[in-house]
Amino acid sequence: MLVETTNMVNAGNGTRENTEEYTLGNRKFTAEPESKTMKVGDIEEIEIKGEPFNVFGENKISNEEYTWVGDNEASIKTEPGKLTAIGEGTAHIEITDKV
Repeated sequence: MLVETTNMVNAGNGTRENTEEYTLGNRKFTAEPESKTMKVGDIEEIEIKGEPFNVFGENKISNEEYTWVGDNEASIKTEPGKLTAIGEGTAHIEITDKV
């Protein structure tokens, strides 16, 4: 299993009054573990780590904020934050920020 992340999405807000624009934060993230050898039946929890930020002050990163796609459905079942080995083979998991 190899986990790839697509990150570096910026969240921002601006104002036109003074023609100034403000960047409020970023959405850089990593997934841990980055790779793992699993046996059929194994379940692996994937943790998203990053610099959470939003205008409401919530600091928790939710797995539901990301799209999780595996390239080998015969060997791995992919759910947000959770991978289950269901057959032999190699799988790559792509995690993409929905923002």
